[in-house]
Amino acid sequence: MARHGKAHWGALARNMLRGQLASRGMTYSDLRERLAEIGVQETEGAIKSKLSRGSFTAVFFLQCMLALDVDWLQMPKKADMMDAPPDKVARS
Repeated sequence: MARHGKAHWGALARNMLRGQLASRGMTYSDLRERLAEIGVQETEGAIKSKLSRGSFTAVFFLQCMLALDVDWLQMPKKADMMDAPPDKVARS
């Protein structure tokens, strides 16, 4: 089983968030509006940057999940996660 660094975990978080946006047909602008509704002020550019880097806090991730009304999140199985390259982790 391969060990992965922060980039791999960042890719997982980024892909999970992007998957939630895609499944709802939403854009970064839509996410910005939803975040504003719960009192989180982010620019569309800042959101794009965070997701492009795959580097954001757990707080931001949870804020996004709340703003998107996510009530259940499917996590990849450990074996799938550990064997997959970072760009193939949890796309939905």
